[in-house]
Amino acid sequence: MDAVFPTRNDTWQQVSNVQRRWRAIRSDFGLDWVTPHTFRKTVATLIAQELNPEVAAQQLGHTSSEITRRFYISKPDLAADASALLERLGKAPGAVGTDDGRPPQEGADDRIKGE
Repeated sequence: MDAVFPTRNDTWQQVSNVQRRWRAIRSDFGLDWVTPHTFRKTVATLIAQELNPEVAAQQLGHTSSEITRRFYISKPDLAADASALLERLGKAPGAVGTDDGRPPQEGADDRIKGE
């Protein structure tokens, strides 16, 4: 097996030298939070999105895609922004949850959807 980043003499890098360079590069660019595990999770997420979680698990050497799904594939941090829809829901005449005390009107759901 050939080294990915060989020395000038075409030999393997010393682990301590790689770690020292890696810390310096991260520090210089303000990327102290980036670790080899960060790259591993990024690769798993990209492969899962473009192909599927099973292929991502194979790439990482996992015997089951469950571990890959649980710990490596990133999940969205935020839900989709539904605030405009919820605002329309609150303003629809007779909509459930309004304070006017009237029962919901026929077709109120269609007005909420903008139909």
